[in-house]
Order: sequence, then C-alpha cells, then structure tokens
Amino acid sequence: MKRINLRNLTFNIFFTFLIISIIGNFVKYRLESTKLKRVEMDNIKLTEQIEKLKKDINFAKSSEFVEKIAREKFDMIKDGELIIILERK
Repeated sequence: MKRINLRNLTFNIFFTFLIISIIGNFVKYRLESTKLKRVEMDNIKLTEQIEKLKKDINFAKSSEFVEKIAREKFDMIKDGELIIILERK
C-alpha cells in the first residue's frame, strides 16, 4: 500500500479550498460590479430628472408660465389683444 504523505494531503486540501474561495470571490465581484454599473446608470438618470424638474419649477415660478396657463386653460388674453375666430365651412 502506498503511504499518504500528511503534508501533501494538507497542502492539497488547503490549495483546493483556496481555489474555491478565489472563484467564489471572483463571482461575487462580478455580480457586485454589475450591480454597481446599474446603480450608476440609475443615478445618472435620476440626476437628469432632478435637473429637468428644477428647470420646470423655475419655469413654473415665472410670469411666462402664469401667462401660458391663463391663455391655454382659461382662454384669457392680455389687455389690448384682439381675438379673431375663423369659422370653417
């Protein structure tokens, strides 16, 4: 019978666990890297949305916005303006 060298067996077991651990950590790294990229893309989209909303808020505070709403929703006109209604036949 062949005698098993305890030192070699210990090294082989240790090396096997080391390789499994490295592979597991690499897989975790790839998954987390993918998640990070998704979160960064979401962050960019949300930052763009925030900037658009800030512009919309500033526009809503302006007199141009008030005039636009008054004209579109309430059919109001400025003093001195004339409305011409064209009828189709």
